[in-house]
Amino acid sequence: MKTNQHNTARLNSTVIVKNLQTNLATAYTIVTPEKADRRINKVSILSPIGAALVGLKKGIVFSWERLARRKNFSVLEVYNSPSLEKEP
Repeated sequence: MKTNQHNTARLNSTVIVKNLQTNLATAYTIVTPEKADRRINKVSILSPIGAALVGLKKGIVFSWERLARRKNFSVLEVYNSPSLEKEP
């Protein structure tokens, strides 16, 4: 049975998340480690934030703890490359 994963975050996805405390939205692109660049929000799939984003879908609320502070986020959107959605 095939599953519809076009809206699920994975490698090469861009995920827009909103910090529920500050209402600030940030877009992260999940990439391989050699392409990671935090200055432009390209996060390694092996990093804590990259691994946390994989599998999330629009509308999911999740918590992230950093420096002993818990922050709550909502996934606003997940964008995937159309070329990656084609099935053989």
